[in-house]
Amino acid sequence: KTESEDVVAPFNDNEQLRYQKYVPPAMGGSNTNPSARDWMKAANICYEACDRKMISLTKKMLKKERGVMIVAKDTTHQSKLRDMLLKNTKLTANDIFLIAKDKSIFLTDESVKKKKTPDYKVVIVTKRKAQGYTLTRLSVMITSVYPSNNATREQLAGRINRLGQKTEPLLYKTTHIGLLTTIMENHNSAKSLSAALQSMAEGK
Repeated sequence: KTESEDVVAPFNDNEQLRYQKYVPPAMGGSNTNPSARDWMKAANICYEACDRKMISLTKKMLKKERGVMIVAKDTTHQSKLRDMLLKNTKLTANDIFLIAKDKSIFLTDESVKKKKTPDYKVVIVTKRKAQGYTLTRLSVMITSVYPSNNATREQLAGRINRLGQKTEPLLYKTTHIGLLTTIMENHNSAKSLSAALQSMAEGK
């Protein structure tokens, strides 16, 4: 069994004011002619709010003794989320694993029991690295809105939903706000964030 939930990540006051400067009135802002750069800045502010929400959701899941897979935009974002976890939770560096080009993992109840793999509480992956590892020891996937094809999203979801998974229901949580909500609802299959923002700017 699986349960999916879209979770709004609220802006703080500073983010709200900054966001409104970059987006058009139709999206609650004051910018009557946003440039491509303005759209990108607005999206980055949305991601700031989503990062905070992803960390708070992870804390909540860890309290329920559920291991968490976090999906990051890229390797820079991966490191940022790890640092936020170390600062805002009781996790240590030994509790977190980052999937990299040359670093994969087979994290199952069995591998932990046999001491073949450390019992990582959180594994942070990038949206591009959707294959070649197993995370059935974990039972929650927390992500934000990263435009990609459906096959990639299914591959990511499948890292915890595989043979050997013993926890039910598996939880899938997607954080979003502002532009990211619009992308999630209309442009999530764009090849990239810039392509999704472009189609929004053109009103497609």
